[in-house]
Amino acid sequence: MQINWTNIKTEILAETKDILQTEPNLNTNEVLDLFVKVLLYPINEPDLAGVATRIPNALQKILLENLPIIDKNAYFPDVAKIEPYFRKILCITDNTSYQRVANSKDGLGSIIPKLNLNPNNIKLSAAWSDENPKTHFAEHLIKALAVVYVPTDDCMLLVRHKQRRG
Repeated sequence: MQINWTNIKTEILAETKDILQTEPNLNTNEVLDLFVKVLLYPINEPDLAGVATRIPNALQKILLENLPIIDKNAYFPDVAKIEPYFRKILCITDNTSYQRVANSKDGLGSIIPKLNLNPNNIKLSAAWSDENPKTHFAEHLIKALAVVYVPTDDCMLLVRHKQRRG
């Protein structure tokens, strides 16, 4: 299947424009290009082989194809589970740390600090709280991580919302 990255990037920008605007110095096109480069970056790690195929395929199906909601729901977990993507980033940027995480079967709790993705140490349980300090993009990242722990049926509400808007 040919992945239409131009249209996928357009859809991602439309979905995240409010979040990304909180960072005035963020070049969104550059970020999206880097996201795609990481997805497609060839690595020799069998545990991460599917990142380059499953996520792009799921993005194509969810964002661009006119599929019934039940079919889009089937692809949603491939996009919502961001741990494999973060593992790939760690593998590319710090293979020694990646090997330690992989050998110990550690999860996001070990990967996020190694990638310095939560410098303000926002607690996952407080991610949706109004008491949570504003941290711009990091805050939104933690909110996205919180979605990983929401039951799949609840996550499907997000996809249905997108279809109604869209």
